[in-house]
Amino acid sequence: MVSNNRRIAKNSIFLLSRTIFLTIVTLYTLREVISILGAEQFGLYTVVFGIVAMFGFVNGALLSGTQRFLSVDIGKNDINSIKNTFISGFYIHLLASFFLCFLIYLFRDYIIENILNIKNFKREAVLIYNFATLSIFISILQIPFSALITAYEKMQAFAYLAVLDGILKLLVVYFLNFFDINKVVLYSFFLTLVSFFIFIFNILYCYISFGRVVAFNFVALNKIKLLIKDMLQFMGWNLIGNLSVVMRNQGANVILNIFFGLMINTAFAISLTVMAAISTLLSSVSNAINPQIYKNYANKNFKNYYNLIDYGTKFCMIVVSVVIFPLIFSMEYILKLWLKSTPSYAVELTQLGLVLVLIESFSILIVSAIQATGNIKGTQIIVGTLLLLNIPISYLLFMLGFSPKFILIVPICIAFIAFFVRILFLIKLTNYRFKMYVLKVFMPILTLQVFILLGILIYNYIFGTPQELSEFIYFLISFGLYSLFLSYFIGLNEVEKQKIRSIVFKKDGKFR
Repeated sequence: MVSNNRRIAKNSIFLLSRTIFLTIVTLYTLREVISILGAEQFGLYTVVFGIVAMFGFVNGALLSGTQRFLSVDIGKNDINSIKNTFISGFYIHLLASFFLCFLIYLFRDYIIENILNIKNFKREAVLIYNFATLSIFISILQIPFSALITAYEKMQAFAYLAVLDGILKLLVVYFLNFFDINKVVLYSFFLTLVSFFIFIFNILYCYISFGRVVAFNFVALNKIKLLIKDMLQFMGWNLIGNLSVVMRNQGANVILNIFFGLMINTAFAISLTVMAAISTLLSSVSNAINPQIYKNYANKNFKNYYNLIDYGTKFCMIVVSVVIFPLIFSMEYILKLWLKSTPSYAVELTQLGLVLVLIESFSILIVSAIQATGNIKGTQIIVGTLLLLNIPISYLLFMLGFSPKFILIVPICIAFIAFFVRILFLIKLTNYRFKMYVLKVFMPILTLQVFILLGILIYNYIFGTPQELSEFIYFLISFGLYSLFLSYFIGLNEVEKQKIRSIVFKKDGKFR
C-alpha cells in the first residue's frame, strides 16, 4: 500500500505540474485570442465549436469505459485480456467516430440556418463547423491510446503530451498575427491540425511503450464479441451522464446565444475556461487515483478501495478549496488583469462556475468508485436525468426574463442533489458507510472551508479586495500559506498526517 501511495503521489505531482503549466498557457492564450479575433468573432467560434462538441458527449463515456476495462485487466496482470480489451476498444471507437461524424455533418445546414443566432457569419460558421467535426473524429480515435497510457499509470507521458498540446496551441495564437485572411476560420483550422499531431504522438508513444498490447494482429470479432458487448453496455449507460454534462456546458452556450447573443457567449466562454482549468487541476489528482480504485476493486481489496475513496476525496477537496476561495473573492481584479476588456457578466458567471466546480468535486471519486463496480445503470439514469434538467429549466427562466447568471445557478442546485444521489448508490452497491464518509471526509473538509472563508472575509473587511498587482500577489501568498496550514492541522487526521510524512520524508527525517 505504501508503494501505491508513493505512485499516486508521484503521478499527482506530474499531473499537477502539467495542470499549472497548461492553466497559465490556456489563460494567456484565451486573452490573446479574444484580442486578435474580437469578442464577437470569438463568440462565433465558441458557439459553433460548442454545438459540435455537444455531439462529442460520447468521448467521456468511451474514455472512462475503456480505461475502466483496461485497468481491471492490468490489475489482473493478464496480457491477453489487456490486448483483447484494447483491440475491442479500438473497434468500438473506429465505428463510433465514423457514425458520429456522419451524423454531425448531416445536421450541419439545419443547425447553422435555423438554430444559431449568427447573422452575417454563416460562411465562417460552415467552415468552423467542418473543422470542429474533423476534430471530434480525431479525438474519438485517440481515446483507446490515451486510456492505455492512463490505465498503465504513465502519468509522466500523459503530462508531457498535454504540455506539448498547450505549447502548440500557444504557437497557433502567435502565427495568427502573420495572416490577414479570416482569422476565426484560420484559428479553427490550426486547432484541428494540433489535434492531429497530438493524436500521432499518442500512437507513437503507445507503440514504443506498450508494443505487446497495440501490435495489431487483428483479433476475429467472434472471439471478442462478448467483451465488445460488455464494453458497449457499460459505455452506453455512461453516455447518459456525459450527455448531461456536455448539454449543461455547450447546450447552455446555444441557449445563451438564442436569448442574449454572441457577447454573452464570450462571457460564458471565459467562465468555462476558468472552470475547465480548475476541473483539470482536480482531474490531475483523481486521474492518479482512479486506476488504483479500479484495480483494488477488481482484486477484491475492499479496505484499500474504501480508503482510496475517503483519502482521495479529501485530498481533492483540499486542493480545490485552497485554490477556489481566493479566486472567487478576487475574480474582478483577476479578469481585469487577465483580459484587455472584460465582457458583461464575465465576473459573475466565472464566480458561479467556480462554486459549481467546488460542489462537484465532492463527487469525483464517488463516480469512479461506482464505475469500478461495473453496475452503473441506475446512477446514470437518475443522475443523468437530473443533470439534463439544467437546459429546460434555464430555458424556461430565460423566457420569463431571468438574468444570464441562472445558466449556472440552476446547475449548482442540481449538482448538490446529484451528490447525495451518487452517495446513496455507492452505499447500495458496496458496503461503504455514509457515517464514515461524514466523519472522515465531509466534516473535516467543511470545517476547513469555513475557516478559509472566514479568513478571506476578515482580510477583505480590513484591507478590501486586491486592486493592484502587489496587493493581489500578497493576498495569494498569504492565503496560500494560511490555507495549507489549515489543511494540514484541520483537514487531516493523525493517520493521514503520518502517511504524508512517510511519502515526503525518509526514515531519517530528510526529504526524499
